[in-house]
Amino acid sequence: MKKTALAEKHEQLGARMVDFAGWYMPVQYSGIIEEHRTVRTAAGLFDLGHMGQVGVTGADALTFLNYIGSNDASVLAPGQAIYSLMLNPTGGVIDDIIIYRNPSGVGYFVVINASNTDKDVSWLQEQAGKRNDLAVQVDHLSDTMGMIAIQGPNAASIVAKLSSVDLSDMESFSMRETQIADVTCMAGRTGYTGEDGWEFYCPVDDSAQVWDALMAAGQDEGLRPIGLGARDTLRLEARMPLYGNEMNDEINPYDAGLGWAVKLDRDDFVGRDALLAVRERG
Repeated sequence: MKKTALAEKHEQLGARMVDFAGWYMPVQYSGIIEEHRTVRTAAGLFDLGHMGQVGVTGADALTFLNYIGSNDASVLAPGQAIYSLMLNPTGGVIDDIIIYRNPSGVGYFVVINASNTDKDVSWLQEQAGKRNDLAVQVDHLSDTMGMIAIQGPNAASIVAKLSSVDLSDMESFSMRETQIADVTCMAGRTGYTGEDGWEFYCPVDDSAQVWDALMAAGQDEGLRPIGLGARDTLRLEARMPLYGNEMNDEINPYDAGLGWAVKLDRDDFVGRDALLAVRERG
């Protein structure tokens, strides 16, 4: 099994460790119900180092992302993000993704699901190879990137103690560069719990430093480590979909209740014809 940079931390905290999509991950610490309530009433810290990340750059990066995604990334200003779906030609969902436009305005940063990382990267690179009319480069960043989320009503006050820049005015689905414990991070105001918070992306070798700093800053505000079990119950309560459950490569976005993430009134994208046919059939 693969291990995140924080695996030893989880063991020290007494986590129950399991195999999740080939990763050695904490499923719970004190218990799923207690951890769920902690996130709803205080704050929880999540190791998401198993998630995948991709960089998309080049003069035609936007055109490419609109070709492989169901949503319209052209609406993104620098530092904004959008939820989108990668579809196969029959309209089934390959994966759901978050596309960030880098705050610099140069290139994009795409987050993909842990269980689909290898499949997604191969598919993205295959599509880039087929579109030789586009100047685009797809880089697999997962091995160099750590990802830590803090979620809950106390997340903002905890992060304010550490962040080198003010993050409190960030809108949902936005990104800003900051430093946490002297580590340069990209802070995304996104999450998978239905609570306010951030997902921090940092160099993988600095993950432990960021984790320890957040844990220390949140000690008096009820911050606790949270496992994958509570992450699942939190996202279910918030009605957030999970690949392999509410969607897969045989379920189209409309059947999955994700039609809001499909924009058909634009240039062609993979799966568009199939979805038009679904709409016409009603």
